[in-house]
Amino acid sequence: MQADGKVTERNINKQRFTMKKLTAIVILTVLLLAPLFSRSSGDRYVGISAGYVYSSISTDTGYKTGQSYAPGHGFSISIPMVFQVHDNIGIETGIDFVQKNFKSSYNSVSLSGTIQTYETNINSYIELPLALSLSLTNGRLSATLGAGGYFGFWAASYREGKTQGSSMSLDGEKGDFGYYSGYHEFSDRYDSRFAFGLLFRSSLEYRLDSVVLMLRLSYRMGITDMRKGQKYYAPVMRNNALIAECGIMYNFGEKKKKNTN
Repeated sequence: MQADGKVTERNINKQRFTMKKLTAIVILTVLLLAPLFSRSSGDRYVGISAGYVYSSISTDTGYKTGQSYAPGHGFSISIPMVFQVHDNIGIETGIDFVQKNFKSSYNSVSLSGTIQTYETNINSYIELPLALSLSLTNGRLSATLGAGGYFGFWAASYREGKTQGSSMSLDGEKGDFGYYSGYHEFSDRYDSRFAFGLLFRSSLEYRLDSVVLMLRLSYRMGITDMRKGQKYYAPVMRNNALIAECGIMYNFGEKKKKNTN
């Protein structure tokens, strides 16, 4: 048994060593080929984009077995900015309006059956992304990978839902339900309106002289809690978003370089 364990451990170590070698080879290959597929350093891009947002909640419902959270759908509008600091390396930032929506529901069991209440949250954020990107260019087409983080402000939250009334007969019949809708009034004690998170993105770009057409896919993983100051059991709630967008950017750095040549 000990011999078999040693053999298994050796095989695992060999696999790890092989993966490390393959990773090193891939990184070295990208670094060697990067100068062949590069943009011009000093370019500055500013544009506008819009897209679809698929957002979800990361949390632990704990003892609330009837509690669940469903992903939501929204949209984003952005002013992307890219500063090319090297032929293959750029700094991406901008100003984003992002909807991060979700639906929470709770199922309670009574003598007459299951009662479901719910609340739909339409959350609006203003976010400032900051990412370091690596781009490879072949002619007019460019592919970009980037990673970084973002800072956000929870600007508004519109909520509508269904809640159970207080009336309930002795034989277990369902009570009246109440329906509500309106903008949530934020509380400095319970709502955490400032958000931080990690940002991962990839994009395809097609250049037409100074104009760049862009398709971009981003994933924003929340780090901060949406709530604060809870007295009772309240697990951390993080808001994540997958964003698919298209847009157009203009190169403001190209004219200056042409004038200096």
